[in-house]
Amino acid sequence: MGFGEGINVKRLKGVQNFFTLPPVDFDAIKSQRRNICMVLFGMIVMKSTFIIIERCGSIHVERMLSRSTEVLFTLDSGNKSQTGRKPRIFCILLTTPANYEKRAIHAQNTWARRCTNWAFISTTKHAKLKLLEYNQTKPDKYGYLWSKMMDAYKALYHQADHYDYFFKADDDSYIVYENLEALVRKFSPNELIHTGRMMKDHVSPQFFSGGAGYLLSREALKAYVERGILSKDRPRQCNMADGPEDTRLGKFITLEHRPPHASGHQKQTPGEELFSSFSFPNS
Repeated sequence: MGFGEGINVKRLKGVQNFFTLPPVDFDAIKSQRRNICMVLFGMIVMKSTFIIIERCGSIHVERMLSRSTEVLFTLDSGNKSQTGRKPRIFCILLTTPANYEKRAIHAQNTWARRCTNWAFISTTKHAKLKLLEYNQTKPDKYGYLWSKMMDAYKALYHQADHYDYFFKADDDSYIVYENLEALVRKFSPNELIHTGRMMKDHVSPQFFSGGAGYLLSREALKAYVERGILSKDRPRQCNMADGPEDTRLGKFITLEHRPPHASGHQKQTPGEELFSSFSFPNS
């Protein structure tokens, strides 16, 4: 048999075809692999970003919801409440007959009834409003708010031992009572406490806004009535009948050399005031 005899020609051609294939471009394969890895990495980064954004968004929403339903500040360990019972807060609201249906009745039906006790300071009876029983010595007009509040405080003085704090508000005020209740736990009713939103004007160097509401401890209310109303040596402005009640009270406290307890801008963090004073436009 000569050379080549018995060899499968088809197999030989297959071997020849194999060796004649074009060379493999390994650089192109590496480039494709690199592109695939970059695409996969980009997809992973995008997915991770979406997860982070979604999680941060849900945390933000949860915080917003918690702020609307929970106390806006955390109490420190210096809780001065003397007993384990809930603080007794008497909420008093300034009003006039013209505002009974427009404002007062709505305050009573919402936040005011959450107080330990509440009453509106006005003399004209109303079938649905709870009014404070007191002797009003001047006409029920805006110009006599100071006289009106002094008359009311004299009546509250005889009930002082039944409550820990007295919170004065207006008929268009709105209070989150749970926040107020948590705030007073930082104090003692036997201390001279007077706090709210600090303001200034030409009458008084510092006073707490009556519209935003201010807080008096039992001891502070007693001291004010005894020294500012019942005492023969009371300051001159306590003999006046006219003027805004919040500035007059602030002036009295200043003359007594007893500055307000707090700056008035009580906050948990900057920008979160516990007492705010603003008005909504008439609808």
